[in-house]
Amino acid sequence: MEEFLSEQPENPAWDSVIKELVSKRRVNGAGKEYWRAREIHAILGYSEYDVFNGVIKRAIKGCTTNKVRVENHFLGASAMVSIGSGAERKVGDYYLSRLACYLIAMEGDARKTEIAAAKAYFAIQTRKQEIFEEMPAETKRLAKRKQVAKNYSELSKTAVGSGVKRQRLGVFQDKGYRGLYDDRSRRTVNRMKGLPEDANLMDYAGYEELAAHDFKNTQTARRLKTLNVKTEEHANQIHYETGRDVRNMIAKYGNPMPETLAIEEDIKKVERRVKRQLGGGNE
Repeated sequence: MEEFLSEQPENPAWDSVIKELVSKRRVNGAGKEYWRAREIHAILGYSEYDVFNGVIKRAIKGCTTNKVRVENHFLGASAMVSIGSGAERKVGDYYLSRLACYLIAMEGDARKTEIAAAKAYFAIQTRKQEIFEEMPAETKRLAKRKQVAKNYSELSKTAVGSGVKRQRLGVFQDKGYRGLYDDRSRRTVNRMKGLPEDANLMDYAGYEELAAHDFKNTQTARRLKTLNVKTEEHANQIHYETGRDVRNMIAKYGNPMPETLAIEEDIKKVERRVKRQLGGGNE
């Protein structure tokens, strides 16, 4: 399973296409990935958007035929395009889900190298999601915990490059916690959840709470880079504000606040058990 999840299409001719598709991938406020049609039509080998729009229409028809909710995958939007002399006009566009992109690739001109690359890329991405949805809950939690650790490591590197001293990364981390947990420190949240103050909360957090942290971490890293932050004070402020924004989003959707979510079994025990079940050793 892990081997498949790390699989990527191995064809040098496709590399640049896939890299461009990855660079155009966006994530909305609910954590869902999407692509904009007007940003990827040329990547897929269609210089004229009107021709590409015909491919989209065929993909939408396929959705309808298979009784898939079109609005969940092809969301109408608009974009501004240049018409010369600095003037712009509004034109039609689409927000496309991963499945929508895959269906478009399936309807595209099979003779185009770009379409072949897109088919391979989106097929693998779609299968990854299918595999993930089939995983037991504890395996999903374990995968998310590893992802949180990886992305926080990347955030720490970005923070250091943004002016945070290595010995003060703990302060930077605390700012993110305070933003996400309504000005509560990790130690305070641990006490609320019945954990030792010095415990690593992420080792006891459930999938939902881990996902909130992961979104906070990745968005903070992106903002630090986009804003070209160069001082520790500014970096700490960005981390706090991003944590607060994620909290506000959770509240907007009427979901439980992270400090109210129950703790779960120590992830280290879960990892040992999963390895044993997969034949990787005894607990």
